Amino acid sequence: MDSAGFDPTRWHHWLLIGCFVGVSIWGLYLSWQWRTKARLQRRQTKLARRLAIALHDTRDSPVAKSVVLNE
Repeated sequence: MDSAGFDPTRWHHWLLIGCFVGVSIWGLYLSWQWRTKARLQRRQTKLARRLAIALHDTRDSPVAKSVVLNE
């Protein structure tokens, strides 16, 4: 069989490069996704902490005592 223009070593070479680039892009995507998720969780934790502090500080105020919740 005449394999003119087909060099198996070159084909494997480009396959290896393609796999390396694909895995690198996938790793960068996962890293970006994890950083984004961690940033969002830190932001939510910070806001929840601020809300808890604000609610704790206002529970002893006269305005908060005048509000009656339906039980």
